Amino acid sequence: RYIGDDVFATVPPLIASLTDHPQFAKQALFLGENTLNKRSVNAKKVTDHHAILTTGIKAGSLSKDHQAIYDMVAGRMLEAFHQECLKEVTKITIQSGITFMANGTVIRSAGWRSVFNDVEDDKKDEDNPALPKVKKGEALPIVNKALLEKQTKPKAMYNEASLLKSLETCGKEIEDEELRYAMKDSGLGTPATRAAIIETLLTREYIIREKRNLVPTAKGLAVYEIVKEKRIAQAELTGAWEKRLEEIRSGGTSVQEFKTEIIDYTRSITQELLTDGAAISSQLAAPATV
Repeated sequence: RYIGDDVFATVPPLIASLTDHPQFAKQALFLGENTLNKRSVNAKKVTDHHAILTTGIKAGSLSKDHQAIYDMVAGRMLEAFHQECLKEVTKITIQSGITFMANGTVIRSAGWRSVFNDVEDDKKDEDNPALPKVKKGEALPIVNKALLEKQTKPKAMYNEASLLKSLETCGKEIEDEELRYAMKDSGLGTPATRAAIIETLLTREYIIREKRNLVPTAKGLAVYEIVKEKRIAQAELTGAWEKRLEEIRSGGTSVQEFKTEIIDYTRSITQELLTDGAAISSQLAAPATV
């Protein structure tokens, strides 16, 4: 998702190579005449590999699938170095016995959104449509009313793509502000290990694939019941460790002190899980009753 300054220096020629692309020519020309946005340039955030870029070699006759992938990479590259999308957000509060809220958005400058969007789409925000102009204190007539009865729905089951995304962004769900901040640039695992984590769960038969979904097995649910309340199963633990690493970087604590904490916790939780795991083994080995 990020590149270093050395790679950024090679970007202008890559963008110039897209000036005759049937879909991206207009935006490539625009970027060639304007200062590139550097929001994706941060060497400290480059992990196993920097963000994927085009090579500058013009695409020849590609198959439909290959062309689609090439266009995804090229378009995302243009978006990354494009200007910010500027929106005008309006909030209206209406009093009629109780308080009602309405939110509206008008896109004033599409910026990066213009790479894939049509001209008309540049001015729209589907999630928050534009609101009519009103004045403070104005009385508005009620033109229609209805009582709707609906039922809440459970969240969709995970598939591999949504689980990978959740592993990356789980820190945003942490309530503790300091721990949430500590995990703002991380998640559970790394880009190089998250897919392997899922494969390990599949190999150990904790989860299985059912069509597009990932579904827990009886073994997986048994393990979950034992670990769900333990600290090792909480994203907050990763947040706490990230916070400790930041304290090491700032000189607030020592590497040895943190290392000792990790060793002590590992010994403690390992003993707990070995004890509880024996109960799982006997439970799963017992014959099913009807």
